[in-house]
Amino acid sequence: MHQSSQYKALHDTSSLLTAAVSRQKRSGNRTGLAICLLEEVELHLSTRFIHAWEKDVSSKPRLLWNLGQSPADPAVPEQAIAGIVKQYPAASASFGSDPESRYLTSCNIGEGVDLVLEFAVQDKVFDQSQALELAEILADLYRRESIALMRKNAKRVHHLHQIVALLHLDLDSVRVASCLASDAAEFFGCSRISVARRHSASSWELVAATAVSFPDPRADATRRLCGLIEEACKSQNADGSVSSSIASSTSPPQTERIGAVSDVPANGSSFRVRPLSVSGHWHDADWCAVFEWPQGHSDSGEDDSFSTVCSHASLAFRNCREHSNSGMLSTLKRLPRLLRSRRLLIAVAVTFAVTACLFFLQIDLQIEVAGKLVPTERVFVFSPEDGVITDIFVEDGSIVSKGDVLCNLRNEDLQIQQESVQGELASTLARLAALDALRGDRSLPQSGMLSVEQAELKERVTSLENQAHIIDHRLERLTVKATMAGQIYGDRLHELLNGRPVQRGQYLFEHANPESGWQLDMRIPEVDVRHVIDAQDKSEKPLVISFAVETAPDKKLTTSLAKLAASTEVDDYGRLSVLATAIPEQAEILNPRPGAGVVAQIHCDRRSAGFVLFRRIIESIQRRWWK
Repeated sequence: MHQSSQYKALHDTSSLLTAAVSRQKRSGNRTGLAICLLEEVELHLSTRFIHAWEKDVSSKPRLLWNLGQSPADPAVPEQAIAGIVKQYPAASASFGSDPESRYLTSCNIGEGVDLVLEFAVQDKVFDQSQALELAEILADLYRRESIALMRKNAKRVHHLHQIVALLHLDLDSVRVASCLASDAAEFFGCSRISVARRHSASSWELVAATAVSFPDPRADATRRLCGLIEEACKSQNADGSVSSSIASSTSPPQTERIGAVSDVPANGSSFRVRPLSVSGHWHDADWCAVFEWPQGHSDSGEDDSFSTVCSHASLAFRNCREHSNSGMLSTLKRLPRLLRSRRLLIAVAVTFAVTACLFFLQIDLQIEVAGKLVPTERVFVFSPEDGVITDIFVEDGSIVSKGDVLCNLRNEDLQIQQESVQGELASTLARLAALDALRGDRSLPQSGMLSVEQAELKERVTSLENQAHIIDHRLERLTVKATMAGQIYGDRLHELLNGRPVQRGQYLFEHANPESGWQLDMRIPEVDVRHVIDAQDKSEKPLVISFAVETAPDKKLTTSLAKLAASTEVDDYGRLSVLATAIPEQAEILNPRPGAGVVAQIHCDRRSAGFVLFRRIIESIQRRWWK
């Protein structure tokens, strides 16, 4: 019993952890403390196997450590419960005379992640509490290693972002190459990064290298690197890619120099040549980079960070090229090469031919105007007096004859004036008759005074009769009659006019005669009327007008300009325009309707094609800048 207790004291969890720390120090801290601890457990406790998994609720278990000869069963982690140790007796003891048991336990690492530990050990030197302690220690060590790895990766990502930002910080290709050669070398652990630019179709020139300010093009190392790039360019695959690794036998000797610094890599170092083009191919690559690693260093050329730096370097060089090609100086530099280009000659010839056509080819100048189709004989019916419309006898489309009553109005003020004048006229006539009777009696001494009063009354009667005649005429006008045979045009006349008070001169409806013929009323904008006036003055014949009615847009009709107004007026849209009138052939118009829209082109004088096509722009320039 005393010997067993002493054995457990020598191999308890703290002793095993102390031994694991010593093992890690002996290895130079190159091995993790968790694997050192498992190796101590395997050594001192004589375990047959040790398996450790990372179990996540959202993914399958992942095997972290596997010590011993027994294979790991991926179904075992699902049987573990956090904080509980399960002990399974072995079917048969594999070593020693003491029985063996298999222990299974789980410990939480983080949210939703557990570490599952399974091992087989002799019963006499182990118990369940020590299994749980071992699982917790391993979980803590794994957690620390994970945090340290995350911090390391975060620093690496931050460093990568800094390199990418520096590559896009400048638009000078030489400074971008220097940034790639200097800043990316430490990040990838390269002994040197060399950046070259394509000099011709098959030759390259070295622009920048790590720790070299100005590469010497005559140095042997420079020529060997350029030759290395040319070989890589020639050895590209059919899809444009190139083999990523090049044997170190082409490595320049250590005594050769690129510039002010001797070559770092010795024999056995590894190289990687990458074209710096957006497509990743050599045929459109103007830049390339040679990455050199020292002997024994693992080539990191296949990781994502390497591809990220190369792709951003390609974008940075493309931005530099586009920036350099956008200035006037770069255009002048490319001018000799452009002059030798066949495409440029064709473009110049086509431009010259088009310009000549625009100047010398004469075409018709057509002024497009909008108008409407209206009958030749038409009148607008207005209210003759102030009043209220009592009766309306027509509606939209009604056919009327000359003299037909269209509507009646009532004006109470006129009726009151009529009654007042008639009453005053009757009293005046009665007074005049009485004076005539008195004047016949010669015994009256005042016969002279009666004659004067009689003359005044006669004048009064004449004035009242004239007033009565005017009032009667105004009352007769309250009955609106048709002045010609024709048709009435107006929307919802009964709803809008019947019982409505109106003022003198207010528009009521339109009265027109469609049988009299049709005419085009067009509004020519003031900015275009000068072309019509000039063409009318030069031509002895009326100007030709092509038009189409909106009711029949597929039929193109032709007529001539009949009349052009002498003044400019404001149209219904508030724009200055001139009224133009044309009388087309009535038989050619299909389904004529009063007020139908018309789109017309007035054919003016022939002008150059350039002026006709760009007339608006030329006139705008003339109004703004020409004097």
